[in-house]
Amino acid sequence: MKQSGGIRAFGILFIVLNVLGIFCVLIAPTGDTERARRQLLFGLLFFSMGVISAIGLVRLSEWARWATLVLTALVLVWALSGVLALHSFGMIPVICWTGFILFYFLRPGVKAQFQKTTTNL
Repeated sequence: MKQSGGIRAFGILFIVLNVLGIFCVLIAPTGDTERARRQLLFGLLFFSMGVISAIGLVRLSEWARWATLVLTALVLVWALSGVLALHSFGMIPVICWTGFILFYFLRPGVKAQFQKTTTNL
C-alpha cells in the first residue's frame, strides 16, 4: 500500500522534533549530581528512540508504529501527571496533541499501511 502524506509528515516532524530534543538536552545546564546525570541519560535515550522510530515511520515499519504509540503514551502519562499533581494546566495542549497522535496511528487505514503484504508462490 502506498504511504499517505500524513504518515510521511508525522515521520519528518518527529525526526525534526526529536533531534531538537537531543540538542536541547545536550545544551541544558546540568549540575554534577547523580540526578542530573540520570536526567541527561534519560533525555538522550528517549529522544534517540524517537528519532529511530520516526525513521521507521517514514519506512512504514510496523515496529515503528508500535514504538510511536508507546512513546506517545509515555508522554501522555507524563503530561497527565503534571496536570493532576502540579495543577499545571499548561500541559493541556500536550495532552490534546498526544491524544491526536494516538488516535491517528490507531486508525484502521493507517494501521493497514504498515502491514506487509505477502504473495503466495
